[in-house]
Amino acid sequence: MRTCFLHIGTEKTGTTSVQYWLQTTRQELSQSGIFVPTTLGSPNHRLLPVHFARRIDEWSTLNGIETLTEKDAHFAGFEETVSSELQDALQTHHSVVISSEHLHSRIETADEVAAIKRFLETVFDRIVVICYFRNQADMALSLFSTALRFGHTTTLEDFIAGAREDAHYYNLHALARLWTDAFCVENTIFRIYARDVLKNGDVVADFAECICAPEHLANAHIPQPKSNASLSPKTARVFRALNIVLPCLPVTENKRWRLTRPFNRLLKRLYLTMFSSDREKITYPELGRVREAFSASNRKLFDEFFDGKQHF
Repeated sequence: MRTCFLHIGTEKTGTTSVQYWLQTTRQELSQSGIFVPTTLGSPNHRLLPVHFARRIDEWSTLNGIETLTEKDAHFAGFEETVSSELQDALQTHHSVVISSEHLHSRIETADEVAAIKRFLETVFDRIVVICYFRNQADMALSLFSTALRFGHTTTLEDFIAGAREDAHYYNLHALARLWTDAFCVENTIFRIYARDVLKNGDVVADFAECICAPEHLANAHIPQPKSNASLSPKTARVFRALNIVLPCLPVTENKRWRLTRPFNRLLKRLYLTMFSSDREKITYPELGRVREAFSASNRKLFDEFFDGKQHF
């Protein structure tokens, strides 16, 4: 049976570590019959959600794409190219792994999910959706560091305020329903991102089990470089100031961002090199309020998909 394991995230649940493992063990996985494609991007298969999302995101703008018409032109022939790679691979492999946390954050509607399903069904006999869930307070706090790395200028208070139940990004029950409504519960693997429930306390080992990879490949994996680790409070302040003075994202009104972006990224790399020993963690005193705001929707998530066990 030609199987696709579709890893949709969520963001901030070790997806970068999983993708680094998939990239570094790609040859060994191939030898065991598991193929990791390259036409979707590497190591994050981001081009799949970019192509199927019916809106313009930061990736599009950074690549000079401003309208859906321009995006469609940019991706002309994309599905044929990807399909060809997958069809060729399935001549000698039984499974394909596609991994992108942007399937969580960028794919927001049933129509978008349905379009992805229609495309994958032209190639595969079975599609298994894999998703890890983490409590929203920790998600928001971790995502704040990532936002500053990429160039956002928001304050921690305003960023945490965006963790609302009506926000697509944070409503995990709605996310689970969005994908199970399309692919059915029996074709989903939902896991909790927490050391006490992950296989060996490790998301890579847990993911390897989900895709039926040889256990020795997960046990011998090389830890991913800490390129996406949380920032310290001091580093967060420095990065926010850099993003204001040297904008590097098109979301700002400052049109200089294409000129200042390289300097912004260079200075951040230099700063992290010089102060990499700063291990202090960002804290926020009202995270309990965030957890309480999602208690009802999380209860639905656990009741429907985790046999009623309340994990957070």
